[in-house]
Amino acid sequence: MKLVVTGGSGFLGAYVLREAARRGHETVALARSEAAAAAVAALGATPVGGNLDDGRSLDHAFSPPGPGGYGSLPRSRSARRRWTGRSCGRR
Repeated sequence: MKLVVTGGSGFLGAYVLREAARRGHETVALARSEAAAAAVAALGATPVGGNLDDGRSLDHAFSPPGPGGYGSLPRSRSARRRWTGRSCGRR
């Protein structure tokens, strides 16, 4: 299966790329910088330069044969809070 992953150079995205490679999936990852491209390439993904605001990079990432799955793993403060339990009232 071909998977397109955004956020592939981050903590969760790196895990997804490693697991996808372990399972034999072809992966493509958007990369906003040379460092991010190197990071996702080291995890077995094909880096595609660009970001979610760049239609051309999205066209390239989703080019035929199209992906069988898509994963977006953005990093945000609200996402971190969710994982730490603070949003649930726990400290």
